[in-house]
Amino acid sequence: MYNKFYGFSIKPFEINPDPQFLYLTSNHKKTLDAVMKGIESRQGFISITGEVGTGKTTLIYHILMSLDDKVKTAFVFHTLITFEELLEIILRERYLEVIEKDKKSLLHKLVEYLLHIGNDEMVAVIIDEAQHLPIETLQELGELSDLGSLASWRLQIVFVGQPEFENILNSPSLKILNQRIRIRREITTMTAEESRGYIEHRLKIVGSRTSKIFTPKAISMIIKYAQGIPRVINIVCDNALLQGFSESKKEIDEKIIREVIKNLECPSQRKFNPLSIFKSFKRTHPICRERILSPRQITVISLCLLGLGGIVFLMLGFLRYGPSNQWDIKSMWTSPFHTERLLVTAPETTTTNTSTVDEHYSSVDTKVLPVESPQPAVPQSASLMSVSKETRSAESIIVEEGQSIIRLEQQYYGRSNIALADLILDANPEITNANLISVNQKIRIPKITERSLIVQSPDRKYKINVGTFGSPNFAELYRNEPSLRGKEIGIVARKATPEKTWYRVVAGKFDSEDEALKVISILKDRKLLPIFSADHKPKN
Repeated sequence: MYNKFYGFSIKPFEINPDPQFLYLTSNHKKTLDAVMKGIESRQGFISITGEVGTGKTTLIYHILMSLDDKVKTAFVFHTLITFEELLEIILRERYLEVIEKDKKSLLHKLVEYLLHIGNDEMVAVIIDEAQHLPIETLQELGELSDLGSLASWRLQIVFVGQPEFENILNSPSLKILNQRIRIRREITTMTAEESRGYIEHRLKIVGSRTSKIFTPKAISMIIKYAQGIPRVINIVCDNALLQGFSESKKEIDEKIIREVIKNLECPSQRKFNPLSIFKSFKRTHPICRERILSPRQITVISLCLLGLGGIVFLMLGFLRYGPSNQWDIKSMWTSPFHTERLLVTAPETTTTNTSTVDEHYSSVDTKVLPVESPQPAVPQSASLMSVSKETRSAESIIVEEGQSIIRLEQQYYGRSNIALADLILDANPEITNANLISVNQKIRIPKITERSLIVQSPDRKYKINVGTFGSPNFAELYRNEPSLRGKEIGIVARKATPEKTWYRVVAGKFDSEDEALKVISILKDRKLLPIFSADHKPKN
């Protein structure tokens, strides 16, 4: 909103963690070095703690992007889970099939995977919000070192949590886990000088300087108020720029900062404590709330609104599809971001023998993203945009007994992941269930090149299909990617199986194919294109 007014390339003080804005204080740098060396030297268990808003998650993202290719990662950020659920997340993050979900089967699957990866490879599991892990889950995590010397040597666990996590570890029931944590680091709040450097750093990235935007007194007020917490600095600066823009003021002075602070503080909150606010509302601005209605009244009104909303929803469905057509949710692509897309019904076949795909496709974690505006519903065959010419150029094969989409990926591409499977489904719209293909069925295996990722929009612009994932949240990585700065990030959902939805991430728009190819080359070098996640191994 205010970027053009102040001459910024992008917003400098976004609240969401963004690795491109990483600012390393001496404490952050020591923590980063310790964690990277700890993982590389296979220390087993590592703990990072810090108050809310001190930059832990931004540091995690940087670590995930900086680790060597030989370090396979699993990122866990929903932590109110059982040990079995945690194991399942780790396995699915590594694209492994999960059928039996009891503890014994899950552990066996994990050990089997660890024993079969290369001797110079390892799996690093990074667990954010570790303070929310149940005691029972932590106890069993501590016993992972007993998997066997080789399996344990190839598994690294990094806990990231608030300071109370250390207090939890000191409980008698977690003595074993506590003793096995070899590296502990605490991210501290910034000094006044570091806070000043932090503001300057973020403004420099977007093409400006502190001296052009904030007066010295305004900076001093921000630093004093934020108490060394980066997220608080972001909130104050963002609100100050917004207010300055609304008042057409190119310079942010102490008067604006004073007004912003006053607005951030609730009327009953004369002395602001950033830590207490952010422990309750971790990723949001503090909001002043004034109770107008009683809890009972609020509940009654909410129920009434929900009921009314349901009636309106049903009426709209009736009007849209008419009385002669049943509205079958299962027959659509569903997505919280896009309008539904009708699936193409698979043709009947006389063949009864089928081959089931290994169900190792699963979710990838991250944060909620802004996406492109919903477009009118289109058939699946049309997809988001037309399929590229090179993707349509495909080799036709006849499915043999025991083959599956995953095995076909391995055979023709030398690797398997959701992104490759999604391209195969694009080339074969008659397949409506990625877990089910028929013996003697004819399937087209598309050729994969950099140019095959380019798709043309109806407006003659170009977009890039950067990859398909088990969760829409993974698109956050691309929203923060410097080479895609200023581009729209869109998400297209596909009902891949009756139980699973896949999410394709697209980026654009580009004026020419050459411009798109240039960005594809950058993303490929940065290991951000799943279809090129390993060397291409064509069929012999």
